[in-house]
Amino acid sequence: MKSKFSTTARGSWFNLTHLKADSGNTMRHSHHHSWHEIYFVVDGELGYFIKNNIYHVTAGDIILLDRHEIHSAIFSSLDLSEGIVLEFRGSEIYNMLPPEHPFNPLGVFGDGGSVIHLEPGTSAGVESFLMKMLGEGQKDETGADAVIRSLLIQLLVTLARHSENSEISGGATHTIVMQVADYICTNYADDISVGKLSDTFFISPFYLMKIFKKYTGFSIINYLNRVRVKEAAKMLERSAMSITDISAAAGFSNVTHFGRVFRQVMGDSPRSYRSAFRSR
Repeated sequence: MKSKFSTTARGSWFNLTHLKADSGNTMRHSHHHSWHEIYFVVDGELGYFIKNNIYHVTAGDIILLDRHEIHSAIFSSLDLSEGIVLEFRGSEIYNMLPPEHPFNPLGVFGDGGSVIHLEPGTSAGVESFLMKMLGEGQKDETGADAVIRSLLIQLLVTLARHSENSEISGGATHTIVMQVADYICTNYADDISVGKLSDTFFISPFYLMKIFKKYTGFSIINYLNRVRVKEAAKMLERSAMSITDISAAAGFSNVTHFGRVFRQVMGDSPRSYRSAFRSR
């Protein structure tokens, strides 16, 4: 993506970028990450696939992505010309609040991610929070990090207050795609193939592959592998299971294939990923 401008602020626990595309160029946003992400659409529109839902996102909407969640910008006929992306380490947030505080700062991310439509006044406030954070992040001044942390807490509270009954639902015309994605998310540990999916949903393999790629941005096998890797990453973080057992539990036929796919998606081997997580 060729940008007209890109302004970035980085810290040890966050990365904030303001992007604007040249006329005629569309910003594309598709990756896998280990931090939470808030993606505010300043101008333009696009289709967005998150986990097993498809959303139509327009200016003023905000995309919330949990760590490791599978997502992709889709619908090439639409154009996102400006956006602000905040990635941050979620564990840092809990250090900002008093012990036993009743507010769950990451609760707004729900089960994987969502899209929230904001009213104009709230949308302007969210953009203001993000731009103030960007400004502080570019300063080399005393207390800048503390100000950014405070602004992030205020932003999360604002989103939590407006998230109820505000999520944009996926389009009904893509029901079969969402059903297939949901089936994969639920049954990832089973022996899944395009042929078995086509039999399950009474649809030809060719047509299934075509519409799944069109409306999610992923091939079926690529999506299945990403779901399995996401679940394997959780097990590496939260359990004492061996890598061989995790490979089988995540649905991989053998540990060698698991290691290769995990490295392709996460950029690291399962063993190194577990070691890095435990050393934080």
